[in-house]
This record gives sequence, C-alpha cells and structure tokens, in this order.
Amino acid sequence: MDEKAKILKQVDKVIDAIVQDESYRKLEIVKQELANHSEILTRIERIKSLQKKYVQNGMKEREQKNKIEEEKAKLEQIPLYATYLELLEQVNDTLRMIEYKLNDLMEQIIQ
Repeated sequence: MDEKAKILKQVDKVIDAIVQDESYRKLEIVKQELANHSEILTRIERIKSLQKKYVQNGMKEREQKNKIEEEKAKLEQIPLYATYLELLEQVNDTLRMIEYKLNDLMEQIIQ
C-alpha cells in the first residue's frame, strides 16, 4: 500500500471516529427532530426573511437588526433548538481540534 493510500485510510478512521462520537450521533437525532418541528422551522424562516431585508436595506436600519436579535432570542429559548446549538458547538470543537492538530503537523513537516 502506498503512502497516499495509508494516509487516506487513516483519514477514513478519523471520520469514522467523528461519526461514532456521542455528540455527533445526538446532533443527527436532534437535526431530524428539528426538521419536524414547525415552530422552529417557522422562526428560522422568519429570521432568514428579516436578515434578507436587512441586507437589502444596506444593513443600516437598527430597528430591523433589533427585530432579528429578538427573533433569534425567542428561537434559542426553545429547548430543542438550544440543545441543537449546544451539540453543534461540541461537534465543531472536535473538528477545530482535529484541524489544529493537522495544521500543527503540517507546520512541523514544512519546517
């Protein structure tokens, strides 16, 4: 097996470990639950619409920005969505750690 194949095999192992991680598995379950939660979906669409208007108006209207922040706060008060954000942060932390270690390794190789 050549070096490239060995590296790709190890990358596959890292991906498998991420997918098997408890936070990742829980995140996938919560994402499925979110997809069926009409109140959350409605609030997300409302926020997207407000953000679109805000950008179209040159991001100058403070009232629109405040409305977006109010809607986000309401959304984040829904326990399922709060859980989603928490799990997403945990998974992102894991990915950042992997990225940091890979960057560190590349710097050592380059030097």
